[in-house]
Amino acid sequence: MNKEDIIKQLKKNGFYIVKNFLNKDDFNIIRNFWINYFKNEPNKEINSNIHKTGIVLGDKNYLAKSKKNSKENNMLRLVQYLWNEPEHQLTADYSIKLHKIRNMLTDKDENYGLHYSKDGIAMYLQTNFYPSKKGFMFQHVDGYFKEMMLNVTFNVTFKNLDFEEGGIILTKDNEKINLDNLVEPTDALIFDGNLKHQIETINSKKNIGRIGVFPIISKLYNYNEIPVYLKKIAHGHNVIKRIFGIKKREKLPNEL
Repeated sequence: MNKEDIIKQLKKNGFYIVKNFLNKDDFNIIRNFWINYFKNEPNKEINSNIHKTGIVLGDKNYLAKSKKNSKENNMLRLVQYLWNEPEHQLTADYSIKLHKIRNMLTDKDENYGLHYSKDGIAMYLQTNFYPSKKGFMFQHVDGYFKEMMLNVTFNVTFKNLDFEEGGIILTKDNEKINLDNLVEPTDALIFDGNLKHQIETINSKKNIGRIGVFPIISKLYNYNEIPVYLKKIAHGHNVIKRIFGIKKREKLPNEL
């Protein structure tokens, strides 16, 4: 990949499309998995931490849903961390590959964010599902900096194939660009998260909706940043659960 050419196009247009990023057969496997995954939503445990607040290194993966009547978004979001077993290994493999492209563009080691960091820098994976007739994300920016913030993603479902209206809208120099009109199956997308962007309401005759995979790089809370009194409360809570048999004592790593 020509780094200089990609950066040039990102500065000019606000986005860059990586053509044929996914192998076609792999893409079909990934597509079928996630469409079926979100069809079975009622059978899954769901919470409301859609904005990923209070995340600490070592947390479990979880599925979140927008609060009822939220004016910010209406979606399901599966959040997965690399220290846990992935929901779908092939999706995780391509997400890491795409994240490495971002590392290359930002002059970082290709494994930046993929290994333990004392600074709490880690890549994690979100898969976002916007249901038909009600799925949306309000217009926002991901940062307020002069330099570009590179977001990377690839779609699982596509406009004019799975849904007819809506999609991700990027605003560049007061011009609105529907990026879902431009990407095709197996493509990946890089865009400047410091530009205004949103998901306009998705409408799908097939009732599939919009599914997109986002490798996120972020600074998470480190355990050392948690106040001691909160650690003691958490420890006491777990002790009480074990006393009453709610939680079994985990086997220590050096026990036979």
